[in-house]
Amino acid sequence: MLAPVSRQLCMKLLLIIALVLNFVFLLEFCSLSMAESKIDVRVGESFDVKLETNPSTGYQWDPIFDSQFVKLKSSSVEPSPGKLLGAPTVVYFNFEALKAGETYLKFNYKRKWEPDPVRTQTMRVNIVK
Repeated sequence: MLAPVSRQLCMKLLLIIALVLNFVFLLEFCSLSMAESKIDVRVGESFDVKLETNPSTGYQWDPIFDSQFVKLKSSSVEPSPGKLLGAPTVVYFNFEALKAGETYLKFNYKRKWEPDPVRTQTMRVNIVK
């Protein structure tokens, strides 16, 4: 018969499992295609960019854009489905097109205290009158 397992050992095993699952998620998330996306919009119209995120890891999307062409109106994070701690979720960035032309939105997925992103997503925005 097996000896009873201590509560402390069980907690350590659960922590290790959670860390491994987070690591696996990051590996999978970072290996996704970095293909450029294209958005077509008219001057004055609003549009959303939806990106997968996992705030519990400390990573967040940092938008970089030309403020002559677009304005960031808002951003919001969708709650995790099923209220699972550490589960991935979605962040929405709402932009407004300001003037006709072509510009790029760049999103760096990084921790604020780390200099380099683990992932970058670029989107071409074609704005027409």
